[in-house]
Amino acid sequence: MIRALIVDDEQHCIDHLASLIEEVVPDKVHIMDSFSTARDGLMAIQKYHPDLIFLDVQLDRQQTAFELLQELGELRTEIIFTTAYEKYA
Repeated sequence: MIRALIVDDEQHCIDHLASLIEEVVPDKVHIMDSFSTARDGLMAIQKYHPDLIFLDVQLDRQQTAFELLQELGELRTEIIFTTAYEKYA
């Protein structure tokens, strides 16, 4: 079972992604938790060391996913970037 976290600043996006994962791969991916701020996501990643992170590119007006990843340094996890912004797609 893949242990995953979702970090996204919009709750409806978290809910939609979690619903899709539950519908498509319920016995392969376990969403351990979700977080709506970069700071909470950073602390959770450091604490839980997930196998996979679904990470919104633009977390809030002040921080991007790339800045969050720089704060983490070396990371032994897979990242799937999510976004609603065309400029990042």
